[in-house]
Amino acid sequence: MAISGMLGKRELRKQIFNKVFERTAIANLQINQTDTIPVNTFKDPYILDFLGLQNGYLERDMEEAILNELQKFILELGKGFAFVEHQKRMIIDEEDFHLDLLFYHRSLKRLVAIDLKVGQV
Repeated sequence: MAISGMLGKRELRKQIFNKVFERTAIANLQINQTDTIPVNTFKDPYILDFLGLQNGYLERDMEEAILNELQKFILELGKGFAFVEHQKRMIIDEEDFHLDLLFYHRSLKRLVAIDLKVGQV
């Protein structure tokens, strides 16, 4: 991963500290063999400490912090992601919904929707 990602010493240390390899391996185990999703596309779970949120924050607070730190958030998601829109309005069965974050993954050639939830799911 260090060679293919062309990681410097600082970035490699940061990824070791954040257990990126382990998190990516766990996410790869969750991908079905029949899926067309390439391995090492997602991590599980995401560590969003860089947002600097204190205890008791709301989903809206998390969304605003992500937008303020978008570059760091995209790097946390992994390679190949491009930001498309936030609060994307969608109409499903004549009901309005607002998707928190919408990204495009270049190698998957797919949109990736993120609906933020705080607490137990």
